[in-house]
Amino acid sequence: MVLLDLCLDLMIVPLAYLALTICAGCATSLILCLSDSTIVLACWMWFLSAAFVSAYFLRGWQLSELGIRGVKTLARIPGYVAWKIAVLLNTPTSPQQWVRTAREEALR
Repeated sequence: MVLLDLCLDLMIVPLAYLALTICAGCATSLILCLSDSTIVLACWMWFLSAAFVSAYFLRGWQLSELGIRGVKTLARIPGYVAWKIAVLLNTPTSPQQWVRTAREEALR
């Protein structure tokens, strides 16, 4: 049962990526809804997704019983997402930029 849990954990997208995708979808659908009123359903679906993810966050905070300390921790999430985006954008993509780390065996 533990292996199944670990396998499912690897298959699920990290929550930061999910939240970022939902924010982008909400912004895009809102722009499209304001320009053309025929896409209102897409707008509602994105905002409904945002509401469910928000409820997921709040339920986790409620079950953790951390109180105000948990709120302070959750308030740091946007900073984490911004840091994660910066790391992803600064990650070298070409193999020429990678430098192998010297190992202890090679130093002997």
